[in-house]
Amino acid sequence: MCRKDDNRWVIVAGVARCSLAAVLFFVAACEPTVPASASAVPSVSPQTQVPTPAQTATPVAVAPEPTLVYFARLGLPPLLASVPGHAGGPTGTEARISNRLSALWEVRQAPPDATNPFGAVGRSGASGALSTSIRIDGDLATITFDVASWGPATETAARALVQQIVYTATEEEGVRRVLLAQRGTSKLVIAGVSFDASLTREDVAGYSFLGTKTPMIVGDGTSVPSEVVSWTVVNEQTAGSGRLVVELRARDPATTHFAPQFTVNLMRCDFCSGGEGKWWIALDLPDTARTTQAISLPAVSAPGPIRDLTGPPVVDSAPGLASHAHFVLRVDDARPWRASTEATGPNTARVVIDVGGRPSTLNANIAVYLPVPDQGAGDRAAGCASCRVLGAARVFEANVLWRVRDGTGREVSHGSTTASRGTSPVWGLFDTQFTIPPNVAGTPVLEVFWQSPRDGSDQDVVAIPLTLH
Repeated sequence: MCRKDDNRWVIVAGVARCSLAAVLFFVAACEPTVPASASAVPSVSPQTQVPTPAQTATPVAVAPEPTLVYFARLGLPPLLASVPGHAGGPTGTEARISNRLSALWEVRQAPPDATNPFGAVGRSGASGALSTSIRIDGDLATITFDVASWGPATETAARALVQQIVYTATEEEGVRRVLLAQRGTSKLVIAGVSFDASLTREDVAGYSFLGTKTPMIVGDGTSVPSEVVSWTVVNEQTAGSGRLVVELRARDPATTHFAPQFTVNLMRCDFCSGGEGKWWIALDLPDTARTTQAISLPAVSAPGPIRDLTGPPVVDSAPGLASHAHFVLRVDDARPWRASTEATGPNTARVVIDVGGRPSTLNANIAVYLPVPDQGAGDRAAGCASCRVLGAARVFEANVLWRVRDGTGREVSHGSTTASRGTSPVWGLFDTQFTIPPNVAGTPVLEVFWQSPRDGSDQDVVAIPLTLH
């Protein structure tokens, strides 16, 4: 957890968990759902919805703290943090969204590695509170601003500001889309960028490929009775990412080439607040028995896309439910996610669920976790004989290629490695080394890709600029 000394913001480390029975009811009742486009109104059947909580007619005061908001990050989805809020007034979605925006607007200093372009809105030539009006229509929040100036002067800053607003407003239960407007004009324009359509978190998260639309991944391994050895969950192992790792062991010690069967579903929770996860990723392990002892789950580290983890089912606390183990990740958004497997021994294996990552280092078939853009790669005079490249891929014959180009675009080194899986919906993991020769001219760029078996052309190239000292 990260806390500023004057208590202006606190990075969120986790939220309250729902009961196991509620989670399993949700997984059983929901079907995989793909994110709606920015121009479409999400349509959800009663079978895919979480039951709506009973409403109360008695107004309740808005709690002063904590207020959850989002800060912008360069080239990454926004960062969730807690800031002081505003007490008083009746509850209501409109009032709570207004409270969140006002609280974010008043923060002058963002957390480390984040910014608050929204905090500059209306500061030029105006004073007092942020002026907004908010209307809720189904899952759409229309937010109309009355401000003297928008502050951002560049397209990047404008998009970061809108990203903040969309994530912060959709933290509210039932709100998935945001339409921004400026009082007195027909559409909202910031730094020359027009925002005239409703926007979801997925629209503004920064990922440009269709990985966000993956509703299900099935691991077609061999049916072998197995058990859970351990599991870990972590956020920000690489920026913008979250990861669940489940270590498995075949019950028969004579088992060889253990490849577990599993199914992973992405499901939308239309009546969840952000704290409950706007989307859930459910991992089912049909050949893996539930544990018979209550084992506490690890805390979810912050910040990052994973809000909470539930699983695996415990026999004594969930009688009559499914006999196999499963885990549920509650995540901020439907950013690209991947399910990978790899053998760890003759009768052991792991299943890995990766959520998100840096948008610039991901595409539909290759995800590079290390190195990150502009990472230091050693001394220019000496080069780098054993730099590490780590990631996931689903490519032909699991053959992952890499090369390094110098500042002129000339190839100066190249190589290959084999991922733990080849072409399939399930991703394979890879971890190898690349080299940078001494005295490379300019800024070296690492490229990770695969080649088409049809014509040898480069496919899904991920280019990562590196820094030499």
